[in-house]
Amino acid sequence: MVSAADPCLFVKTDGNAQLRVLLFVDDMAMTNDSSAKGKKLKSDFMKQIEEKYKFSSSSDDNTYLGMAVTRLSRGQIVLSQARYIRDVCTKFGYDQCKNVWKPSAGGKVTVEDCPKTAPEKNPHGRRFREMCGVLRWVEQCSRPDLSATLSELCKIQVNPGEVHLRAMEHLMRYLSTTRNLGILYGRRDHERAYGPLVMYVDSDWAGDPDTKYSRGGYNAYAWQGLVSWSSYKMRALALSSAEAEFMSMAMATREAIWLRRLLSDLGYGDLSCETYGILCDEDYRRVRLSEKVDPNETPTRVAPALMMAGDNKAALQIAQNPVLHRRTKHIHLAWGVTREEVRKGTIAPCYIPTGDNPADVMTKPLSITLHRKHIGRMLVEHRNGELFDVAGQPFADEAPSVTLDVLYREAPAGLGRASDLIDKLDRVCTEDFADGQHAPMSSRAKCRMERESKGRPLIPVDNRVSGGAAGVAELTEEELVDRIVELLTEAFITELGEELRKELLEELKGAIVDSGASQTFVTKAVTLLNAQSCSGTVRIATGMTEKIVEKGELGPLKGALKVNSFTRTLIGVRDLADQFGGVYFDSKHVHVVSKKDDKVISTKIGEATKARLYSFDLEALEKHVKEFERLGQVSEAK
Repeated sequence: MVSAADPCLFVKTDGNAQLRVLLFVDDMAMTNDSSAKGKKLKSDFMKQIEEKYKFSSSSDDNTYLGMAVTRLSRGQIVLSQARYIRDVCTKFGYDQCKNVWKPSAGGKVTVEDCPKTAPEKNPHGRRFREMCGVLRWVEQCSRPDLSATLSELCKIQVNPGEVHLRAMEHLMRYLSTTRNLGILYGRRDHERAYGPLVMYVDSDWAGDPDTKYSRGGYNAYAWQGLVSWSSYKMRALALSSAEAEFMSMAMATREAIWLRRLLSDLGYGDLSCETYGILCDEDYRRVRLSEKVDPNETPTRVAPALMMAGDNKAALQIAQNPVLHRRTKHIHLAWGVTREEVRKGTIAPCYIPTGDNPADVMTKPLSITLHRKHIGRMLVEHRNGELFDVAGQPFADEAPSVTLDVLYREAPAGLGRASDLIDKLDRVCTEDFADGQHAPMSSRAKCRMERESKGRPLIPVDNRVSGGAAGVAELTEEELVDRIVELLTEAFITELGEELRKELLEELKGAIVDSGASQTFVTKAVTLLNAQSCSGTVRIATGMTEKIVEKGELGPLKGALKVNSFTRTLIGVRDLADQFGGVYFDSKHVHVVSKKDDKVISTKIGEATKARLYSFDLEALEKHVKEFERLGQVSEAK
């Protein structure tokens, strides 16, 4: 069965035994439980692979994509990249350097410290970008303590200055010093919440010195083992620390929604905490514990909500209270996803003191004492088969008792056979629209109809199917594999496309229709379709010239140019007029106007703002194009 949350995760079960296969490009990792059935699932799967494919395995079977998975005698697991980090430090000359114990020496990273010369003339630019790339892989795999500092340095990697080079050197020395740190799975700290999924979130209000944007961050733990983390700069201004925290909670909530789906596909249903520790506020513990008992003190099942802890009480109250107060009316609805999930009962907000919030390390540089305290809840040092804390002392936390959970008590909604997904996708491809028109039929759906007309279903059982009047039809293994690969590829592209589209619409919220723009220009955050590298410059109002880096399509609007230094997307009126016929402005709206024969279609694509500008609605323009195409098809039919 394939997971809908992660199209590269495949699960096979035999009773209570499971085999999980995870794909990453041409690398594959397999995990199975230690029962006889679990071992047989793995051996049978390996035999099938060996019969058909040539493959190589790592000489060290506990290493995957540079990550070492080490199982300890106490039933614990350490995930680390010590060997990869050693190779990186040797490559860049930091294998024999002075020790440092925190990733940042302090101070803000600002574009004001970038040199005034052109980026291509910067002698340190390439080496700096190479270090950013390898550090990003380390940070994403096993080292969340690098996230905030690395993210800040990456924003100026196009043209780094001397200050930035010193900051990168400090980060590399920190990585070399702490190369043996890794994530420990299987720990039990009674002061902290313990359960299938617990999240901590924080923000640094207006921390960016150039844009005044806030930096947010979160950590997600499964039974106190870190499974997901992020440090991100929010693309909107926050007017208060509470608003910044609320916006950061929205980003964490989106990750939580996906993690819930993934854990469901892994067989876990109830994600509520088993214990809440002593760091949560008293009100929260009293409310959550009261949900566990009825008036007769009989234990009952708690709601399947995950705990999300933050250190800003105002933001937590905004998330829990649906009332729009005067000071929160301006917050965009897009940031209200946390409030919606709280209403559904899938997230339980909780206050935690700032000094005990491990997400604090994801947002800004900290003192060495606080830095060690927070990363000590994420990482341990694994050296010579022994565990030490981040200060070098023997690791003292107890290991929890090892238990075997019974998974898949209920069938996960997102876990199904490839044939089920094919049926679902084909139904989407042939369903009716509200106006009676049929959706465009994919090549897969056409193939399905062709096969069914010959009595040959797309996916057979045991590689042989009855074909009605056509008798018995055979489907070769190669055909079956091709069908499944096509399905998974299209399903992945569809899901990825939806995510990219959401991000695109989010980035275009500040876009304007500009009659003064010579062409359509987008910021570096906007993803263009069919993009190609482009040379040239554009002259701006100040008389300066800015470099054009890409040319592509912004939805139906062709010829859009990307300029990294622009802070707002500008939709050129001339481009709209050339490609769609005309543009009309009035005091409240802007319309695009197209004509076909004697028919005229006018669609509102923007509104006048308080700043006396005109906003831009990409979805409205796409709707206009579809309507115009439909009108053309009707005219041709007549």
